[in-house]
Amino acid sequence: MTERDAIGGVWVPLAEEGDIPDAIRREGAWVPRPLPSDVVLATSTHRGLARAEQSLGRLDEAAERLPDRSSLVYYTMLREAQSSAALEDACVSLKDVLLAKLPGAKTVAEPEVEAITRYLDASRRAFGKVRDGGDIDLPLLGEISRQLSPASSPSEEGTGFWRERTSWISARDGSAVVAHTPPGPHLQATAQQWQEWVRADHDMPLVAKVAIGHPQLELIHPFAGGNGYVARLYVSLELVRAGVLRDQILPLSRWLDRYRDEYNRQLRAVVDTGSFEDFLVFFAEGVHELCTEQIHLIKRMEKLRSEHLEAVPGTGNARRVASELIGMPVTNHHLIAKRFGISVKGATDVATKLHRAGLLTVKDNAKYNKIYIAHDVLELLSSLDPVPPASDDAVFGRPAR
Repeated sequence: MTERDAIGGVWVPLAEEGDIPDAIRREGAWVPRPLPSDVVLATSTHRGLARAEQSLGRLDEAAERLPDRSSLVYYTMLREAQSSAALEDACVSLKDVLLAKLPGAKTVAEPEVEAITRYLDASRRAFGKVRDGGDIDLPLLGEISRQLSPASSPSEEGTGFWRERTSWISARDGSAVVAHTPPGPHLQATAQQWQEWVRADHDMPLVAKVAIGHPQLELIHPFAGGNGYVARLYVSLELVRAGVLRDQILPLSRWLDRYRDEYNRQLRAVVDTGSFEDFLVFFAEGVHELCTEQIHLIKRMEKLRSEHLEAVPGTGNARRVASELIGMPVTNHHLIAKRFGISVKGATDVATKLHRAGLLTVKDNAKYNKIYIAHDVLELLSSLDPVPPASDDAVFGRPAR
């Protein structure tokens, strides 16, 4: 098999060794052409992109109404980390993560929770660098990849930078969708081209830029580990860098998990046709859908906070803590004392008052080392049920196949 030209790239033969699906071996690996500096799009596509960007603006404004915006940021980052870790069979609930993070609690951090922590730490560092004016480039994304792939022994320094093995995108049923760009010179050159494209100025709408940059990065799969997470994180990093969002409050993984089959079909269509337009329509609809759901979540958070304040009238530390239970649905005396700058005895009194008011329950009815749960908050934040769309057209504009 020799290299074959295609509309949007080149098919490159794979090495014969290795456990590679027959369909992938026959087709070869995909090497995409450099990304376009501009795209000609249908008027309807431009309208969809504009609506998505407007939705992002409304989401950012809605988040700013929250007394503690950082809670929404944390839960969004955590949801992204949970989704990515689940792809590696590291499934862990929000409750388990929060329990493991409690100061002074006698809980053991399971390997799954440690994996989530690596995702969160890597994201925080990446957003910090972008806010400080850093570029979204291969060194930054490669650093995230290394942070997600810890060394297997204390003497090792973790994985290398570039992917060195053949890999491919798989569907839910295990069938192969397309092979990523092959390791070696093709991979490094294509990744460098992607980096230069991201750094360049473009006349296209911002949502169009991230909707083109994301699938290209997913198809290249340049790093030794964590590529899927890195490709999704790129979207939020770009939105924050451009000032459309102040921080990571768009849970892209939630949309990808929901429409995984359609997502894979759209990626394959980019390869087969060389056109990004259908993917742009799909992506813009997803952004709008996610923004609508997040705004709905914010409204429910605001309503829940109001109910908590009604349950604890007057002033004092109990009311202060009640106003922020949204940000600490799993708590104990130590966390309350640390967060609100009061003594442990004062925190104990506060927790008792909130328990009597029906806002907190004691985990496992423990008598000592009590852990308190705000079940209404935990139920809200653990829910992944989407807001029902008004119609099929509100999701894709046409039925997904």
